Amino acid sequence: MTLHYTQPQHDVVIDAPTGQSLYFDINSLGDAPVSYDLKLKPVQRIKLSVTFDGSRVDEVQAVKFLSKLQTYLNDPESMLL
Repeated sequence: MTLHYTQPQHDVVIDAPTGQSLYFDINSLGDAPVSYDLKLKPVQRIKLSVTFDGSRVDEVQAVKFLSKLQTYLNDPESMLL
């Protein structure tokens, strides 16, 4: 497995309640009414890429690992438990 990541970069995202998307996709709005009452917040982002060689690593185990990694990245406090 290989892990590649970038240096943290500053960005601004929508301050959405837990469980809602932090990204505002203007292409998916269609004809829906738009509320311009948005709360924004500054964040730091790291682009992360994890790859594996399917001939050396069992695909099922790799998917389980990537799923667990995504869970930890979405909730960093759970890594401390």
